Amino acid sequence: MTLDALRMAAQAFRRNPYPFAATGVIALALNMLALIHPIMSLVVSIGLLPMLYTGLGTLATAEPGLRFTQALRLALSAWPRFGALSLLMLNLLFFFSGVLGLALTALYGDQLSELAEFNQSNPEGFAQALVTQVNWAQSAFGLAALALFVLGLMTLVWMAPLALVHHNLGLISAPRWAFRAGRTHFAKLLPAVLLWVVLSVASGALLGLNILLWPFTALFHFFCFSQLGKQGA
Repeated sequence: MTLDALRMAAQAFRRNPYPFAATGVIALALNMLALIHPIMSLVVSIGLLPMLYTGLGTLATAEPGLRFTQALRLALSAWPRFGALSLLMLNLLFFFSGVLGLALTALYGDQLSELAEFNQSNPEGFAQALVTQVNWAQSAFGLAALALFVLGLMTLVWMAPLALVHHNLGLISAPRWAFRAGRTHFAKLLPAVLLWVVLSVASGALLGLNILLWPFTALFHFFCFSQLGKQGA
């Protein structure tokens, strides 16, 4: 599944390189816009970017030679499900934040709570303190177990946003469908999710290249979803 999805994503990108690169530029602009205010960041991260991300699947199946307006309309094809998609992303954000919060508190409880209390009105200082003052190596095995656990959870819900948009499912039925598909095809999905995490991190870290990496990551995700459907999920 992973290699087939990579090949299909590369073929789709070569077929319509400029529209996909344009969506990468739009995503970069939205990320820059998110730096203005925390509320704007929330709107962009749980609403606008997921809508554009999931809509790229429609653009992936288009013929070459599209005009920019046609490509943009296809890329924004998830707009009718914008509200439901935003709520789903918000629920997933709360879920994973809760899991990570509980796990990190169990591993580094006193140290993290002291830093949070000291920097409660200074989020930037708290983030810097997490990097410089916490000895993450003291629970290296715990962090490794947590990373594997979170990766497994992601595998079970990874397809929920795409199922909501492309299968027209609801807020409850989309995660349920994704969980069933993830449980049935867990061994095939796990390496795909791991590669997707690597691509996502690279897209966020490599400023400039993310214009290409961000849409390619979305294409890879979509074609994994498409391959899953062909296997009867």
